[in-house]
Amino acid sequence: MWIRSWLDSPSTATHGNLIERVIFTRKDPSAPTRPEAELFNIGSISHASLEPNTTTVPTAHSDYQEILYVEYGEGYVTAGEQKREVREGSIALIPQGLSHSIINDTDEPLEMVSMIDDVPPGLEEKAAKQLVVRNYHEIPVGTTTSHWHHIVRGLLDSGDGLVTIGNVLMVEIDGMQIAEPHAHPANRDEVWYQLEGISLMFLDQEIRRQYPGEAVAVPPGVQHSSINDSDELMRWLYVSASGRA
Repeated sequence: MWIRSWLDSPSTATHGNLIERVIFTRKDPSAPTRPEAELFNIGSISHASLEPNTTTVPTAHSDYQEILYVEYGEGYVTAGEQKREVREGSIALIPQGLSHSIINDTDEPLEMVSMIDDVPPGLEEKAAKQLVVRNYHEIPVGTTTSHWHHIVRGLLDSGDGLVTIGNVLMVEIDGMQIAEPHAHPANRDEVWYQLEGISLMFLDQEIRRQYPGEAVAVPPGVQHSSINDSDELMRWLYVSASGRA
């Protein structure tokens, strides 16, 4: 199933108090019919929520890095000796093996998108060594002409310590514009998580509405394009990864 909402998935508790709902995860040959198993390289993409005035249990991941993008709310992420404030639009890259916590000291929930960046054996030197936090509101636009009309801000890439995931972008399309239809090579993941607006997604021979909280996993080799048929700016969190068979 190439389009899914986090509302389609059951809730699970991670980090002690973090409620996660998996949208997409890596393909599993032993369970080929799992609707969320659509990815080749990215470990998973989930919706994560931390209740008001709650802190997660200190946690370290032995073989992957965790990326958190804040949709709503504000709080703090601690990792090792670092403590950084996060708010709407913030993205945090939490290194492999570093004990970390997420703190919500407000009276509102902290809503996030969680992504898993695997660190295969032998590639540990490429991974991040300390917590990276930045906010897309403070990042200049890189281009307004990618695939005709993508307005792109780079959030994270290999220069920040991503290993399996190639990059994480903020992509916008202005009103009444369409992105160039195109396809990608085999074993490449491309996921579009709708943050704002209600768009049209063209994929192969289908057109579907995409709503906030829904993600599209674009299959390799398939023509696709996002279409903004409204007067409002639309915004997506974009994640891509290549190379793992």
